[in-house]
Amino acid sequence: MSFFLLTPNLIDSATVTGTGWLPELPITNVQDRVLQNVARSDGVTAPTINIALDRPRPVRGIVLMRDTVGLSGSYRIIGSNNSDFSAPIYDSDVIERWPRIFDSANLEWDDPRFWDGKPLQEDIDGLPQDLIHVLPADISAQYWRIELTDTGVNIGRIMIAGGWQPSLGPEYGATIAVEDQTLVSEADAGTEYFNNRPRRRIARLRLPILSKDEALQQVLESQLRYGIQAEIFLIIDADDQLNLQRQSFVCRLQEPSAMEYAFFDHNSANFILRELL
Repeated sequence: MSFFLLTPNLIDSATVTGTGWLPELPITNVQDRVLQNVARSDGVTAPTINIALDRPRPVRGIVLMRDTVGLSGSYRIIGSNNSDFSAPIYDSDVIERWPRIFDSANLEWDDPRFWDGKPLQEDIDGLPQDLIHVLPADISAQYWRIELTDTGVNIGRIMIAGGWQPSLGPEYGATIAVEDQTLVSEADAGTEYFNNRPRRRIARLRLPILSKDEALQQVLESQLRYGIQAEIFLIIDADDQLNLQRQSFVCRLQEPSAMEYAFFDHNSANFILRELL
């Protein structure tokens, strides 16, 4: 299992530019934490996004949150220490936005998704979707470019961050639950009426064995620095491409996590991670 926590988000202190974006919904909107304040492409040009960090920093993941790249769309990510992107030190090549997300073994043979396992539009409508790109290792670069092939795209937010991969992942018993705060009222006759509200995922997990350095630097120190408001992008298993969308999401700590002194020179920590909508 390739468990990651991507944080802190470097996008807010970066300089973000691009081509093919509407002036009234510019690409700089991705620096706003309100996911509904989207950047929107002009519908004519295949858009690009250029991200200039303040200096070369290690990056392990880039996420386009609430993107609307179409079923036939693709993307490419390039990292360089030159502003003109010459001599790139990372190039993802062109990648399909929507790879296989269904196992054919779980589908009937006449299902239109049986052969390629790719989603239909009805499969992704109404669900939070993020373009998630996990790099094979920490890549230290100052300049990043994202190229999209789809001309009609919305993006709510970008996460660009280093990643913490604990030496030992969560223990068995971790959960992902759905919190539904839809309000229900009941008429005298017993009929129920619903005031529908968005659902969010809540992850509860325990990291049972952390080295002393991991616990102090990644758990205690990061909470002191960023608190519960910090954006975290949770990736339960980066190797599980079929379910990457289903069990990965942007979130925050619901409450600070206590660092437990489990045994000699090792610690444990519990996390409750609440999805940001």
